[in-house]
Amino acid sequence: MSDDSIYDPARRLQLVKYFCAASLTLQGYDWFICLEREVNTIWLSPWRAVKILYLLSRYIPFINLASALYYYVVHDPTASMCHRIDAVATWFTAFGIIVSEAMLIMRTYAIFQSSKKVLVLLLVLLGLLVGAALPTVEIFIQSLQYGQPPIGTFDGCYPVSGSEIIFVSFIAILLFETIIVALTAYSAFRNYRRESSPMIKVLYRDSLFFFLCIFSITLANVLVAALLPIDYADLLDRLQAAIHSIVSTRIIFHLRQQFRADLDMGATTRANAVSMSLHFTPGDSGATQESHELSDSRTAV
Repeated sequence: MSDDSIYDPARRLQLVKYFCAASLTLQGYDWFICLEREVNTIWLSPWRAVKILYLLSRYIPFINLASALYYYVVHDPTASMCHRIDAVATWFTAFGIIVSEAMLIMRTYAIFQSSKKVLVLLLVLLGLLVGAALPTVEIFIQSLQYGQPPIGTFDGCYPVSGSEIIFVSFIAILLFETIIVALTAYSAFRNYRRESSPMIKVLYRDSLFFFLCIFSITLANVLVAALLPIDYADLLDRLQAAIHSIVSTRIIFHLRQQFRADLDMGATTRANAVSMSLHFTPGDSGATQESHELSDSRTAV
């Protein structure tokens, strides 16, 4: 056996470690630069659905990324220890992605002026996504087998085999996000030109751009799972969790900033209807009263 064949698996796993550390760094950096806005926009706000989803989406990735990093650096782990650590990291990753998708569902629901038909469609699709993804995640976790690394100084868990069924989970996420992108693009094509509110235009612009980011990383994960060895199974999934978190929270920040700007200029009916679906900031009693007058109170979260 050549030296290259001995060291190649270790090199591949080392690359996965770097991607995990980079994902945690990216998540931490985004949290730090957004902390002041988060305090003003989220922490002091009333407890509503959007706030709960936001906090889950923002902070769950720190748990799964920290667990995943520990998985890659723990010294002399047993196979059972690797299974437990990987299960924690993987399930928190899956849960964080589902929460982020739920936030994006609320945003799409707001774009379609709180259409109950659209909401039902999106919830059914989310149910199908969860039904397809979660069992395959469990099968994948249980299928992982661990062995001794080819070099004695190599720390962390060393997977040597595992099911390729995780590919199904990424496909389910990809299909779900494709439908979300299509709905957003359809609504933008139908309404963008005739909308006068900068808030609505920010909503369409950010949504399409951010969805393309999410779609791209999900597609990359599908290709990694389908084409590369088991060593690369976790190459991009931690990055995917971080991107989902960052994207969904940034949409809320940008909408909140534009909402305040719209109030200064005179809010429009549709902009206020959207704000009522996503509004959760205290201290704007006048804005809240005006929003209630211009939109159905049933859209409040």
